[in-house]
Amino acid sequence: MSIAADVIELNIKNKTKTRSKIYEWIRFGILLGMIFFIFRFAIGFVVINGDSMNPTLDDGNFVITSNIFYEIERYDVVVVQDEYGFDIIKRVIAMPGEIVSIKDNVIFVNGEALTEGYTTGFSNDMEEIVVEEGKYFIVGDNREPGESLDSRSSDVGTVYKKLVKGQAVFSLMSLKLL
Repeated sequence: MSIAADVIELNIKNKTKTRSKIYEWIRFGILLGMIFFIFRFAIGFVVINGDSMNPTLDDGNFVITSNIFYEIERYDVVVVQDEYGFDIIKRVIAMPGEIVSIKDNVIFVNGEALTEGYTTGFSNDMEEIVVEEGKYFIVGDNREPGESLDSRSSDVGTVYKKLVKGQAVFSLMSLKLL
């Protein structure tokens, strides 16, 4: 074999190695992009701050949320952005167009009492309200007055669907599905 043939063969091997490395970097970049997308848009993490969701979630619990593949339903625990831009976590109690009231610590939706085994405390009575279209009635599981700022308060009221950022799926601290 001649020196020229050896040089040509060596150049071909170097080009192949260079292409292989470029493809590896492209695959690595795509993988990083997918991981970023998943953790930025598809799932989220929330650390519970406060006692408004006791006994379901405790202060300091770490919750995983689904931020794109969910449909809001009654009893879902959801992450909502409040008027100040903070994330709060509450339970959906009533859907758009439904009538909500509270009497003797019982929440009524469309005149029917909800059976809730996940709450603590005693809620103040509340006159009937109609949940507007595109909005939801949310409350904390800790119903003791002053423990949860939620739809029972005129300061919060019902929340727009666009403010619901995701659905809580799993609590890592208490190791339970929500």
